[in-house]
Amino acid sequence: MLRDYGRGSRARSRSTGLLLCSASALCFGLLGPFAVKAFDRGLSLNTVVGWRFGIAAAVLWLVVLASRRPVLGGRAMWQPLFMGAVLYASQTALYFAALQRLPVGLTALLLYTMPVIVVVISLVAGRDSPGLLRFIALGLSVGGVALALLGPGGAVSLSGVVLGLASAVVYTLYYLGMDTLPRGADGLTSSALVCTGAAGAHVGTGLLRQTFDPTPDPVGMVWVLGMALICTVAAISLLMVGIRTAGASSASMVSCLEPISAVVLGATFFADPFGMAQGFGAAAVVAAVVILGSRSVTASAPPHPEAR
Repeated sequence: MLRDYGRGSRARSRSTGLLLCSASALCFGLLGPFAVKAFDRGLSLNTVVGWRFGIAAAVLWLVVLASRRPVLGGRAMWQPLFMGAVLYASQTALYFAALQRLPVGLTALLLYTMPVIVVVISLVAGRDSPGLLRFIALGLSVGGVALALLGPGGAVSLSGVVLGLASAVVYTLYYLGMDTLPRGADGLTSSALVCTGAAGAHVGTGLLRQTFDPTPDPVGMVWVLGMALICTVAAISLLMVGIRTAGASSASMVSCLEPISAVVLGATFFADPFGMAQGFGAAAVVAAVVILGSRSVTASAPPHPEAR
């Protein structure tokens, strides 16, 4: 009886984690359209990213202090700072650089080759158990993204494709790093540390290269503010908690909802194509989310280390 209760509790926790990751993905999906608007106002990459993470870090630290969240030292502090300054800052720079060369949907597609990398690494390392439903969900999520993000015809920037794929590789390292945070690390504090590291990296680099604008265009800053509050504060916090309860590989596949939302927004605001293929792709990703949230998949996977 107690064993069944424990399994049911882990299943509910995992399902909650998947829902949090889904909400995070929808917030992240706004990032591309917001960034395009900010770049259209003439803001540089270091300016956009530096202000985005600087504002987000300030908001998160206010919440951490107001709610008296624990701020631990040692690896609980330096690991999120490192992840922000090196991994997240690099991934964001690569993604935005690709976004300046490619359509929003295609850029998101390249980034979301990441779930394949995460799941393969997790299986090889023994951090996840293989199962038929897990592979079906993986196929549906990846295939659905491919269908939903069929971009317009014509020439494609090779440098943009390389940058987008590089962003996916770095994002994989970031996901796996988040899955190894120390047991006592607070999710919200870790998010604040990640944003602090990323802001410091881009502001510092921008000042050295004279590519950071301390007084940017006000209209451009409206879009940056949206990126900071919606695509960063809300999205990172939800993702941090979701990954720790659902696991890296499941969370990465659920996050395929992000490019789906990016495609819808791209079709609405940037005239990106959205037809039958995109509709089938979106349905496939939703099906993958349902499969991942099912009891059979939850029971087949080992519990997340933090839940043991």
